[in-house]
Amino acid sequence: MLEHIPVLLNESKEFICSDLLEGTIVDCTCGAGGHSKAFLENSNDNVNVICIDRDRDAIEIAKKNLSEYIGRIEFMNTRFSEIEKLFDEKSVKRVFYDLGISTMQIDLFEKGFTYKREQNLDMRMGESDITAYKIVNEYPLDELVKIFRVYGQERFSKRIAENIVNERGIKPIETTTELALIVRKSVPRSMELKSLSRIFQAIRIVVNDELTELENSLRISLDRLPAGGRIAVITYHSLERNIVRGLTMTMGNVKVRKKNPSRDEIKNNRRARSAKLYKIEVL
Repeated sequence: MLEHIPVLLNESKEFICSDLLEGTIVDCTCGAGGHSKAFLENSNDNVNVICIDRDRDAIEIAKKNLSEYIGRIEFMNTRFSEIEKLFDEKSVKRVFYDLGISTMQIDLFEKGFTYKREQNLDMRMGESDITAYKIVNEYPLDELVKIFRVYGQERFSKRIAENIVNERGIKPIETTTELALIVRKSVPRSMELKSLSRIFQAIRIVVNDELTELENSLRISLDRLPAGGRIAVITYHSLERNIVRGLTMTMGNVKVRKKNPSRDEIKNNRRARSAKLYKIEVL
């Protein structure tokens, strides 16, 4: 399997697989298939897994990594907000989300997700009319400020946006390196890395409409799962967590528990640092 360390793997597979004798697990964020593999290994032959990913390249990698489970697994190259039809066609008992971006997407696909490598400004996880290049080079100043402030929670949003507009007036901003240099020049040196992470996160969220996707899909899962059904959501920032809490806190028929990664996992897997697992059970 492609080298990618799934976050909160043991906690996720225990919650998803325990007390599940038959039915369907929907992995909404399949990636390289690490969590799906664990679900298949820890459930019986009466349980199948549907792997969803909007990135066609990820689906092809997952098919190779999970080839030994043909007969118990299906793949769907689509947005996970389109999950509702699965509830009409399958006996869905579990739904799983590992949000954010994987190391595979950063290392293999060269779509401009990270400021640490020079790549073209793209950031599309699947098909989309919007790219990072379009946002950076065409969106008006006020819209850039809003994107950075709302989706990046960046305190220097206006300064960064103004400098982007100034630079693109001279020549288009085409690469992650060019964008990163503008951000670095816009903030105190002590804030560079945090600001870079926030700006790239904000642009990626808008390109892929990530928060709307999550809200729509999670709402469907909560509405359609039967009693005893379970949803596991691994989040990486407060915007995702706010959606999970907002949809579940007013529901009287769900129980929600939160699990943080262990110190050992954080030490061995840097991606786990900001991760939190929400375990949602329908009563």
